[in-house]
Amino acid sequence: MRVVITADGPGLDSPVSVVFGRAPYFIVYDLERDTYETFLNPAQGAFGGAGPLAANFVAQQGARVLVTGGVPGPNAQGVIMSLGIEIIQFQGSVRDAITMLKSRYNVKPLSKEEELRLLKEEKARIEKRLKEIEEALK
Repeated sequence: MRVVITADGPGLDSPVSVVFGRAPYFIVYDLERDTYETFLNPAQGAFGGAGPLAANFVAQQGARVLVTGGVPGPNAQGVIMSLGIEIIQFQGSVRDAITMLKSRYNVKPLSKEEELRLLKEEKARIEKRLKEIEEALK
């Protein structure tokens, strides 16, 4: 299960950000694979509509859960909830949030065989998309 955590810094020891739409970073964590990626929030510098822009970014990451220190604004909440993404308020470090999520959802790590199968599927999707883009550029 993929989750997005708002963060004040790029690492797991960073505090969970108390803001959503203008949080400096988003940490996308895969609970089954026990891996993460850190992204600068693409909506942080938006003149307006940062919440909905950030919400769309969260959705693009395939997140089922959003962890943030504060409550997203009403427009962002509407987007997030309409996509079926659960919002959890949390205070503490990103690492502590991950520990809480693992406990809450009783997530078991993937076996190496299952992870390999998923990675091969992902590779096939990426290769297909690359071919589509290459064809479009011709």
